[in-house]
Amino acid sequence: MAIIKRTCIDSIKDKVNILDVVSPYVVLKRVGASWRGLSPFNNEKTPSFFVHSDKNIFKCFSTNNAGDIFRFIQLKENLSFSESVEFIARKFNISLEYESGGGTQQNVSLKKELFDIHAVATEFFVQQFFENNADGEKIRKYWEDGRHFSLEVAKEFNIGFSPPNASSLAKYVCRKPFSLESLKQSGLFYFREQETDPLKFRSRFRGRLVIPIRDIQGRVVAFSARQTSLTPQDDSSFEAKYINSPETPIFTKGHLWFNLDRARTAIKDTERFLMVEGQLDAIRCWVSCLHCVIAPQGTGITENQLNMLLRYSPKVDCLLDGDRAGQKAAFRILPLALKIGLDIRFLVLPEDSDPDELLQTADGLARFNAIREQAKDPINFAIDLFFAGKQNISVPEKTEILNKIFEIISHCESNTNKLGYLNEAIAKLGIDRQSAEKDFWNYLNKKTSHRVEPPIERDVKEKSHNRKLTSLEYEVLLLMLNYEYLDIPFSHTINPDWIEPDTMQGRLLVRFLDEIREGNWHGVKHLDELLSDDNEKNYIASLRYEDVNVENPIQAANACIRALYQNFIKKRITHLNIEINSTPFTHKEKLHQLQLELMKLRQLLTKNIPAIQITPIKENLTD
Repeated sequence: MAIIKRTCIDSIKDKVNILDVVSPYVVLKRVGASWRGLSPFNNEKTPSFFVHSDKNIFKCFSTNNAGDIFRFIQLKENLSFSESVEFIARKFNISLEYESGGGTQQNVSLKKELFDIHAVATEFFVQQFFENNADGEKIRKYWEDGRHFSLEVAKEFNIGFSPPNASSLAKYVCRKPFSLESLKQSGLFYFREQETDPLKFRSRFRGRLVIPIRDIQGRVVAFSARQTSLTPQDDSSFEAKYINSPETPIFTKGHLWFNLDRARTAIKDTERFLMVEGQLDAIRCWVSCLHCVIAPQGTGITENQLNMLLRYSPKVDCLLDGDRAGQKAAFRILPLALKIGLDIRFLVLPEDSDPDELLQTADGLARFNAIREQAKDPINFAIDLFFAGKQNISVPEKTEILNKIFEIISHCESNTNKLGYLNEAIAKLGIDRQSAEKDFWNYLNKKTSHRVEPPIERDVKEKSHNRKLTSLEYEVLLLMLNYEYLDIPFSHTINPDWIEPDTMQGRLLVRFLDEIREGNWHGVKHLDELLSDDNEKNYIASLRYEDVNVENPIQAANACIRALYQNFIKKRITHLNIEINSTPFTHKEKLHQLQLELMKLRQLLTKNIPAIQITPIKENLTD
């Protein structure tokens, strides 16, 4: 792979503001000079993720991740450094320059090629959908008359058609110089493992309506294909109503929602996501002005997917099909939703109906709003599902249902939420509160390895957050990163022996000062080249994120130098005292020499203390 020019990387850093990179992933609100939001790296309820737009740096206090625009994309998209540079360059339409004479298609990363292949495939499918031939007319008729969508909606969502011919997609895609490896890993083709001619690859989707699946950035990463009358019977997946792209380096179904790239921009603080089962249900909701709609990639919703929603809104309404299977699919979401603190409600459709059918009726939107007004909270939804339409429930049946509710509630991390949901279940089932609460805490104690006590109400005082303890090495690094004119004077003045080598700060400071002395220091912009692992990168980025406002940087630098120097002398004095105390009294000459050395060290504590001298540049002033 070709190496991207350093000047090109610096140019991208200068041109692209980190707010534009982070905003698609995190809802940010301004707080003073910074921007704050929920961490995109884990599940949290209190925002601990900060962006400093002036410094082009982010800092996540819950995970300790920190860095620049490239580091953020590396973490979020699971990319290498060079891939993250390519990712940002592509998003912001910046041309890349390579050390080896240019970025040919063979030189760019696999993931970038896969994104490009999916973009070309989307172009092909859309062309086939609107093609002026018999198949094009049939697929458009199916879309308009069979699915009752307009052609404008097809254009908006890039709906496509994969023709029955098995080789047509490969012929179209191979007009671009994609590598054999990227074509094989795209998930778009069937092929023999030893096949080296991509023109012999067979399309995975044949005679099907094709729906593009996009990631949070709006890039096509996969497809879902619906069977039609044009699907050939010799197709290996002919019986399947839907077939989907397999997982690839750019597509993991448990990490993605259909339409989230659009819905996240429509969500507001007071609105809720609307979760439906399939892509066509989601498109129907969208054209019915329900723009916060999303759909999973299959029924197996993951904790990762639910955490993605928390970045934009903690509120979700679940609208799955009205049959028993749809309700059970909704029920499977419950433990995960309660575990991460999602405010989830369930909209129950009439039996044997789905969102697509409901919203196609003349009063569909009004009927939907009526259903939404009757939304059920998690416990009421679960109990109604357990009742299964029964009117009279026996005491043993209530006990069985309550144990199932215990299992659901146990996933809550908050004891307050546990008690709240438990009280709802007690009221719904009409059982004795004291007995139910006792049974619940007994249930938790059996389930966990440690004893769980019922929460006791007490006054909670807000803890004060003391500023973290810092070392002298830390203070020097902070000054070096924020006042670069101090770097060379520091390297000339600080003796490496003064630095504590057993800490990260000490190791980094020794490394940086050595690089400056050897003439290999290229400034703060190029620090990544000197950092050996993610811990070091996070640490340095955290230092750069800090707001530093030193009234007199030279004075602060000399204070650090004086303290480092004196600490070093004090350690020598301590070691010397230990040696004196362990030397026998009869070794008078040795004791005498040690005492003289001790006197000299004590004098060094206050005399000839090293300091940097920087003469300020005076401006020529005229009267």
